Amino acid sequence: MHRKAGTVGLHPDFHVLINVGGETELVILEALADAESNADSEEVKKMIARERDTRHLRPCTGMSREEARRVRRAFETLCAFYNATDIESLAPKAMEALGKLPGELDPLFLHVDEYQDLNLAEQSLIKCIACDTRHEVVVVGDDAQSIYGLRHAN
Repeated sequence: MHRKAGTVGLHPDFHVLINVGGETELVILEALADAESNADSEEVKKMIARERDTRHLRPCTGMSREEARRVRRAFETLCAFYNATDIESLAPKAMEALGKLPGELDPLFLHVDEYQDLNLAEQSLIKCIACDTRHEVVVVGDDAQSIYGLRHAN
């Protein structure tokens, strides 16, 4: 992703915000201030992750759709400013890069374990890679073991 980062508006030395270290929380708090929103930062974090995972913006409780859009835009602007991206946007950004650079990806041999725990964005990325005959993709999964509904696994 770093070699083709420019195709999706990222600098090649971008970094991924770390949830455990509180980086995502800090950027969300700053986005809430910029968007003049009093929404709960943890709920906004879930809202942004859900949108990345499902491709649908569903505002937090008590938040209008316009406010949700303002907060999300402020978050995106800050991520660009900090040369960062959240982990949930990696699969959508990789899909975007593949769409802009058809045929430029070196052949891949990809093994995906626990496929049942991938969300829609991740599944779409795997399907996109698998459709190119230069790549070989093997997926393994068991619906009876799906435990990541909280990550919008589908």
